[in-house]
Amino acid sequence: GEMVGAIAHQWRHPLNALSLILSTIEFKSEMGTLKPQTITQQTEEGLNICQSMSQTIDDFRNFFMPDKTKSRFGIKETFLSAYSIIDAVYKENQIEVDTSALEDIEIEGYQNEFAQVILNILSNAKDAMLDSKPPHFLVVNTNQSQTDVTLEIIDSGGGIAEETLPCIFEPNFTTKHKMQGMGIGLYMAKQIIEKHMHGEIHAVNYTSSKDGVTYTGAKFTLIIPKGEKIES
Repeated sequence: GEMVGAIAHQWRHPLNALSLILSTIEFKSEMGTLKPQTITQQTEEGLNICQSMSQTIDDFRNFFMPDKTKSRFGIKETFLSAYSIIDAVYKENQIEVDTSALEDIEIEGYQNEFAQVILNILSNAKDAMLDSKPPHFLVVNTNQSQTDVTLEIIDSGGGIAEETLPCIFEPNFTTKHKMQGMGIGLYMAKQIIEKHMHGEIHAVNYTSSKDGVTYTGAKFTLIIPKGEKIES
């Protein structure tokens, strides 16, 4: 259901564009100014929009198909892929995303599952920020050691209640915001990171400042082994 909601957000603007194209054709036809080249141009634009909308369906469907074999993939590419599923919602709610410290570091594992973990965190962060006072922004950081890569996702959503913080990765745990996010939920996110990718996932409350404004939010930290390079 949430996936359909995300698709609806992605489709809103292209549907408006299609509506405008059809209205233009109708108006020019009624005014007697509809020229063949106009029909050709507007048809081409409309077909391109339809193709883009069709691609959205394929992207979403492929995104939620589980990977069966491990592969090497870049963290930055995977983060941006996950963010693209929900970016329309972020932009509509004027949530700023800072990826300037996001490096393209390779790890080994299951890319689609890892992307779903990121998407779940982004969805929870969005819900928390919309329930808190502005500013609404999210910061993404990466750093690495010889063996591991660390990805930090920090939001300005006010943080997680201290009494519930130790429980958020437990199965069937909910708060008034349900903490389920989009897709797999934090319990399954923990299983993917720890059981499938042999990494770690942690959440803490985090206080920092941006543009002179102090804010509190949640910081999710994912620590993933780099793994050995797969020989071609």
